Amino acid sequence: MKHKHHKLIKAWADGAEIEWEDGTGRWLDSYTPHWVVDTSYRVKPAEPVYEWVWTYYSRDYLAWIVTNCHLSKERAENCFRNYPKYEAIEASKREVE
Repeated sequence: MKHKHHKLIKAWADGAEIEWEDGTGRWLDSYTPHWVVDTSYRVKPAEPVYEWVWTYYSRDYLAWIVTNCHLSKERAENCFRNYPKYEAIEASKREVE
């Protein structure tokens, strides 16, 4: 008979980060899981990745311009490094799957 958490044990052995539920609904990191049968464990969910629509100030047009697509923060910093001002439009924030 397989251990109740055998799939999670295998995932952990393969390098997955594991969390355990503390009984109040909070999930906590478990760096060395004990694999107690009456404890709930899960693979730690990946951190969400976000993108935004951005505005940037163009000296050429002396105006603020809005991008027509969503960009990650890293991509925006790379694209707009030559512009004096740029910022994300917070209302446009979306999670990337």
